[in-house]
Amino acid sequence: MLYLCWANFIIKFMKKVLVILFVIQNFLMLSQTLDASGKKQGYWKKTDERTGKLIYEGEFKDDKPIGKFKYYYPTDTTTRAIMIFKNDGKTSYAKLFHQNGKRAAEGKYINKETKDSLWTYYDESGTLLSSETYSVGKKNGKSCVYLADGTLSEEKFYKNDLQDGVCKQFFDGKTVKSQSNYVNGKQEGRTTHYYPNGTEIATGFYKNGVKNGIWIYKEENGKLKERELYRNGKLASKKEMEEFLSKNKQQQAADNKQPATSNQQSGTNNKQPANKK
Repeated sequence: MLYLCWANFIIKFMKKVLVILFVIQNFLMLSQTLDASGKKQGYWKKTDERTGKLIYEGEFKDDKPIGKFKYYYPTDTTTRAIMIFKNDGKTSYAKLFHQNGKRAAEGKYINKETKDSLWTYYDESGTLLSSETYSVGKKNGKSCVYLADGTLSEEKFYKNDLQDGVCKQFFDGKTVKSQSNYVNGKQEGRTTHYYPNGTEIATGFYKNGVKNGIWIYKEENGKLKERELYRNGKLASKKEMEEFLSKNKQQQAADNKQPATSNQQSGTNNKQPANKK
């Protein structure tokens, strides 16, 4: 009697198992399918034919990814990326991961793999390294680099994938280490480097991406250390520099000799007239 009860239990259990297997098999058959026109429909899992490792899983509609997709590293089951697809698969919001599970980057794709809007990048400990702003695959706007403690190290700007605008580097996120300017990817105009106390280390000018004009170098106490003259990126001789400084000194002296104003020409003109009694 006990044997019959146990046998009935086994039979019922096996029937349930068979039903579950049948449902799973049919789910996979129904979900991972191609329609009459050869388009992917429903839930799909793609595996590496050689290793059998899972590459990705997600849902398709008319051959276009929709909703959440997960991608995996080829060596194990660690998640490499999570993508949220929208707008018929044309737009996706991505979270990328290091193999240790820490986030590596976050941002937005348009047209499958074209970066757009703000992207942030992280090291293997999950610490923020940098951020960049994109517009249709090209850097546009502010980009930042951060120190290990999260404070700002560098701030610069891009226009159509070329550095353009003010570029600042910092010691601690606030104290300026250097400041320069870029136009169409090349340094242009005044550049200054600073000691932590705010004294200028070096200051000079760039023209079309190369040093041009006089450069001045100072000690940390502000004392003049050295001068250099550059002409289109080439260091001039000391004689050329002395001639340049002499000429500019003469010009400066001439500029300082301004013609006297009417008040300066006559001492009585800037006095109030005496009252007559």
